[in-house]
Amino acid sequence: MQKKTKHQTFEVRTVHRSQLLNAPYNPRVINDTQRKGLKKNLKKVGLLRPLVWNEATGHLVEGHQRIDILDELEGSPDYTLDVSVVTLTDKVEREQNVFLNATTFTGEFDLPALKAMIEGGLDYSAAGLDLYDLNVIGVEDFAIKQPKTVQPAQQADGDDGDDYAEEVDLTPEEKKQAIKEEKARVQERITNRAGEGETYLTLSFDSYKAKSGWMIKYGFGPDDLFVKGEIFQQIIEQKLKDGF
Repeated sequence: MQKKTKHQTFEVRTVHRSQLLNAPYNPRVINDTQRKGLKKNLKKVGLLRPLVWNEATGHLVEGHQRIDILDELEGSPDYTLDVSVVTLTDKVEREQNVFLNATTFTGEFDLPALKAMIEGGLDYSAAGLDLYDLNVIGVEDFAIKQPKTVQPAQQADGDDGDDYAEEVDLTPEEKKQAIKEEKARVQERITNRAGEGETYLTLSFDSYKAKSGWMIKYGFGPDDLFVKGEIFQQIIEQKLKDGF
């Protein structure tokens, strides 16, 4: 018999939905666009990983948005599901509630590798990306999904119509216009989410030498881990005035 890792601290158990309580302090929020995408993915592939539930407090540690959508899809909160059951103190539960949703230690995309996947046929929309993402990644030759023309009888009650789509090749001019419209939608989301979105971003470098050189170039300490965006913007604007 193979040795089981000693680092597994959960057990999978079937519980009733009524046992899963939302953590009252949960700081995560989701906007309409994000919720729609999450719901679409749940309907398409189902629940691919279990929610995390702290038996000691009855609170969900992770999975608040998914359980809310599951309630909607099930039509009521009267059902059972498999969850990862853990036993944590209130302090550790709160820490893990944030840690499991934080991006600090989850890595980032290798953009050339991601670009190759998309150009190789990856459905960028199903993977949670949009046209603005494609522009950032540098995918120049892509097709955009457009709704098909369907009769009302063909569309199930309550369906948002997202499944009725076809790939449409765009001309360079049409792609530029599509990206422009996507940027406008992103700006609208930014306006609608004022005060709700994350207030940070992450930069990564191939080496410490590259990172420290960049930091020194813009007037920061080589070992600094945080840079205020407003201060960096002021530095860039001044450098532009000075002609770098």
